[in-house]
Amino acid sequence: AQQDLYAELGFQPLGFNQAYQFDTLPDRYESHTEMKRGDLIFYQGVYKRENAKQQRHHMVHVEMYLGPDERCVGSRFRTKTIREFDSFKFNSTKWDLEKMHFCSIDPWLDGVCASSCPVHQWGSDLETGHKMRKSSIFYTPPDEMTELESMNAGSEGEGEGEQGEGEGESPDKVEVPVGH
Repeated sequence: AQQDLYAELGFQPLGFNQAYQFDTLPDRYESHTEMKRGDLIFYQGVYKRENAKQQRHHMVHVEMYLGPDERCVGSRFRTKTIREFDSFKFNSTKWDLEKMHFCSIDPWLDGVCASSCPVHQWGSDLETGHKMRKSSIFYTPPDEMTELESMNAGSEGEGEGEQGEGEGESPDKVEVPVGH
């Protein structure tokens, strides 16, 4: 969705994962009750699998707050689909939750998408060596890229680590495909 909103937002985000998104949203809330529709909930956790590469900041998942109450939308299944959930609270089979972070997307709405993290440097794949993996929901095959995506293809990449949730539960709502 971020990439589709280039004209409205005024920036093209790098293709990194939820850790990058977290670093570009420094405005945090103490509670979900302060959030506005569209704000993001970041899940900080540690992967349960012993040899799994941990994410930067241990950011393992992100969902969008819909409100009211705890309603959200996200992708908790390895099927590359999203759906609505009655609550942002859940137990993952892939990672142990350390903390949830409630983040305002106001910087993005103001046209600002810059990392505020002094520890992690984010740049193009040429600078970092990261490449967009074909398993990413953000991956677009070169023959399907728009002109804008083709121009930015050299500046996209994705962090390593687990992708998706695979919680093992059956979705009770219609799922909407994500990506191409």
